[in-house]
Amino acid sequence: MAGKSPKGPNKPSAYGSAADLPSYRELTQEIQGFKLLTLFIARGQREEILVVERQMKRLTRVVDDFYERLGPRNWIFHDMLSVDSIEQLLAETSDAESAEERLIEMYRDPETMKWWTMRLRSYQGLRERLHQIERAREHYDAEQYDSCVLHLIAVMDGFVNDFEPGERQGLHSRQPGEMAAWDSVVGHHMGLTHAMATFTKTIKKRVGEEVFELYRHGIMHGSVVRFDNVVVATKAWNMLFAVADWATATTRAAETKEPEPSWGEIWSALKRHAAYNKYQREFAATTVESSDPGFATHEMVVLASEFLRAWEHGRWGVVAKFTPPI
Repeated sequence: MAGKSPKGPNKPSAYGSAADLPSYRELTQEIQGFKLLTLFIARGQREEILVVERQMKRLTRVVDDFYERLGPRNWIFHDMLSVDSIEQLLAETSDAESAEERLIEMYRDPETMKWWTMRLRSYQGLRERLHQIERAREHYDAEQYDSCVLHLIAVMDGFVNDFEPGERQGLHSRQPGEMAAWDSVVGHHMGLTHAMATFTKTIKKRVGEEVFELYRHGIMHGSVVRFDNVVVATKAWNMLFAVADWATATTRAAETKEPEPSWGEIWSALKRHAAYNKYQREFAATTVESSDPGFATHEMVVLASEFLRAWEHGRWGVVAKFTPPI
């Protein structure tokens, strides 16, 4: 998978919440439109729409709660993680330390890691480094954490270098802001960009005590000497999966084209908006009974009759004219 950084409206920056993701905001607008639509037609679909809305709110809550609890410790919510498992993890722990321990247990499951690493085959640049990834997994299972970390750092640096051939910058030479992910949960402000600040931190003076962060610079330059533990190794896996999500998001953002509206379209939209505001200000509710004089020729009766006849005969093009604007 080779890509390039998106420009224009899809140029990414960190999101304050999962609810700020473009896809979440777009889907929220669509749901509101569908909810309004089901007040008039397709009422049987309303419950399904409400279920989707609840699922979206749940996803946002779980992602944001994860980052509130574990983001300060440089853990990243990536697409390999199960929302159900993370929700249970957060519910059954009360502090960051215990949540971290439970998260590491998920990574320590051999079958889980085997499945997660197999999914990396879909990435050009990681597929060519699968032998290194498999060796890292063997060392992780054998609790040879320091060598696991070194393998994974090399994989990440090389993959990011290959991903954007025009840039030719490994992960180690990227600024945190350059790793912002468009429309991805790893793009949370406590996600990948936050962890990158620690990953790239310059450490020149020798650190003798054991560390529990993925200090890439200090580890590769020999100034951090005691990183042989499950926490650092698991954070290396966590970042690798997050970097894979970043690559997916970057490719998707570059492919998404959002045409600039013409002046005519902007002017039409402004006129519609003004007309709608005028309608809201001047609207007065009225009731029309079938016994009223002129009932059959009343404007709303004529329109309602046209809509119902079109619906009855499956003339969906006519039905679409009556759809409320989203």
